Amino acid sequence: MNIVINKAKDYPLERLIEKVTELIYQGFEAKFTATLFSKEQAKKITALLSYFLCTTKENQLLIAESNQEICGCLFLTEQEDTYYYLKHLMRGKFTLLDRLKISLLLMLLSYKPKKGELHIDFISILPRYRNKKVGHLLLSHCQKIAKHQQKYLSLYVAKDNTPALVLYQNKGFFFIKKTTSILSQLIVKNKQWYFMEWRNQHENRYNRNNY
Repeated sequence: MNIVINKAKDYPLERLIEKVTELIYQGFEAKFTATLFSKEQAKKITALLSYFLCTTKENQLLIAESNQEICGCLFLTEQEDTYYYLKHLMRGKFTLLDRLKISLLLMLLSYKPKKGELHIDFISILPRYRNKKVGHLLLSHCQKIAKHQQKYLSLYVAKDNTPALVLYQNKGFFFIKKTTSILSQLIVKNKQWYFMEWRNQHENRYNRNNY
């Protein structure tokens, strides 16, 4: 299977938005619909998020493609990122109550990177392409970007997401801390999260047996 990784800016916008919407929905449907939204609302929200990312963050959105089919994506955030335009887009499409719920959800799932840090906000792969090295290649591309910019990578992963944990550890990510959130348990049904980092050269001083 031939898989290539490109930036979102390399794709026609209409096709890109459609496929990224599908990827975000498949990756986050369970979190969107756990408590706050119906499936129809979740589809509307993911379409808006896809439009925002594809039109304003196209250099930070990585796309995996196999045989001319978009099969995965990964979004990198950095310290300078702002989301005012996303809030503007929401005002025209959602009620005040829904905007508050969306903001709450994004607050739970988002992270503000520090200076010198690139944060993997999310990675999503079509089900039929999982376990076919797509995630491995997306992460490898991120590592090349981080090396070039002399930065390090970070991410959050749910404690019970064993396949993702194995992938990240195999790619050299190491544990920094474990966080527990009752609010996260109530909203997205994930109570505990691991914060992990990858650096070009590091000594892993963290004892994984503590986790």
